[in-house]
Amino acid sequence: MDKSIEIGTKDITTECLKFICKSSRRTERVFKTPNFLQCSRRLLVTIIKDDTLPLEEIKIFRYVMQWAKYNCVKQRQNATNAAEVRAMLGEIINHVRFTQMSMNTIWKLVVPTEILSKEEATKLSEYIVGSSTDCSGFDIGERKNIGMMSRLLSRIREVFEIRTRERQTFRAVVWNSQSATIV
Repeated sequence: MDKSIEIGTKDITTECLKFICKSSRRTERVFKTPNFLQCSRRLLVTIIKDDTLPLEEIKIFRYVMQWAKYNCVKQRQNATNAAEVRAMLGEIINHVRFTQMSMNTIWKLVVPTEILSKEEATKLSEYIVGSSTDCSGFDIGERKNIGMMSRLLSRIREVFEIRTRERQTFRAVVWNSQSATIV
């Protein structure tokens, strides 16, 4: 596929993308191969930008992080330095659709990697909760091949996490207001 992109053979590139994106299982098998880590930045951008990529965004994020760290080591850079990993990612990071992740996922799994600046994390958060319409620099569209069931399960997990936090907050308030009495 790298060669088809390099020489501009759109038909072959399209067929390769169809093959990769046929199912999430197939996509994961491709992403887990050593060849994936060795693919060019141009190829990775082509794959990650594709609207039919059938993986949840957190998985896509993890795979592009693996690619960046591998390539940092290959180029004798520090794969544990967030700035060097971010530089290796370049524009690739903008094609991970963070706006399709839950706030919990972003703040617990993405932000600790320090790949996003605090400003970017805040901008994404404000966009997700609806207090801002500006998410410039990041792809925001939904992927077409993420099944309805997968989206539904993600939403259920997010609602469950919110309800759990609300219960914990309520218990803390009751604890404080009734001098150590938990309801």
